[in-house]
Amino acid sequence: MPPLNNYCHPGTEVQVRHIPVSSGIRLRVVHFTPLLKTNFPPVLFIPGLASVMDNFRKTLKEMTGFFPVYYLETREKSSSRIPGKAGFSVNDLANDVCESVGLLGFKPRGYILMGYSLSATAILESIHRLPVSPAAAILAEPNASFPFPGWLLFLARFARLIYRPLKPFLKWYLRNFRIDMKNDPEMYDLNCRILDAADPGKLAATVRAIASYHFKPAKTDQLPPTLVIGASKDTFHSFDDSRRIASSFPGSRYLDLQTNEKTHGPDIVHSLTGFLQNAKQGESASVYNRG
Repeated sequence: MPPLNNYCHPGTEVQVRHIPVSSGIRLRVVHFTPLLKTNFPPVLFIPGLASVMDNFRKTLKEMTGFFPVYYLETREKSSSRIPGKAGFSVNDLANDVCESVGLLGFKPRGYILMGYSLSATAILESIHRLPVSPAAAILAEPNASFPFPGWLLFLARFARLIYRPLKPFLKWYLRNFRIDMKNDPEMYDLNCRILDAADPGKLAATVRAIASYHFKPAKTDQLPPTLVIGASKDTFHSFDDSRRIASSFPGSRYLDLQTNEKTHGPDIVHSLTGFLQNAKQGESASVYNRG
């Protein structure tokens, strides 16, 4: 992995630490502080399932020019320190989000909560039990369920033994059956980095733990100002999930960035700043494409 200053705006201060959550687990947090003073609140940035910082290089370089960023690596990442047995369900990850918000010392409505795919789903599960509410939530391609094929769930039981020889097959399968290589090739590159960097035991345990999850929002649920971002050309995630989740919450806004090149690049930062400015000015949600 390149030096951390390769992932941020020039002059950004970078600090790394591990914070303790439940059951003695410690999660790595990379804190990026912009060179110049900013009026934007800090962002608690949580990448998706086993994702790596390389996948967010362009996003972080743009974002750290405007926002203080706490990049939180969840328990299924290789960087987590797990002393014994641990759970890897969506609820376990949601509990980690709650504890991390408290440990990082955010003030009420003094931070932005931002997550991708699995972590966006974990944010949804945590949002009503956070110790302090965020100023806004940004949910990039949240999942309503995780319909892994049966053969993958079976092989996950033996991940520690077969992961390395199986990895070329997994890449072939993604390229030929799950990803639109013509319209969204970035998704393939993102997944190859994930597979190369993953801890097989943690990844397999997470896949098995989240396979039965189904998102069921209560009709009375309310969120802080929320922007849900989808990618209509991404065949790996369910585009309908993003739209359905956005429509489940009154007042949420929906935006289609179409491809993972945009959701993992500067475009999503521009969408965030525009969303915050519009929310502050009280402009209509109609400036966004609603789901």
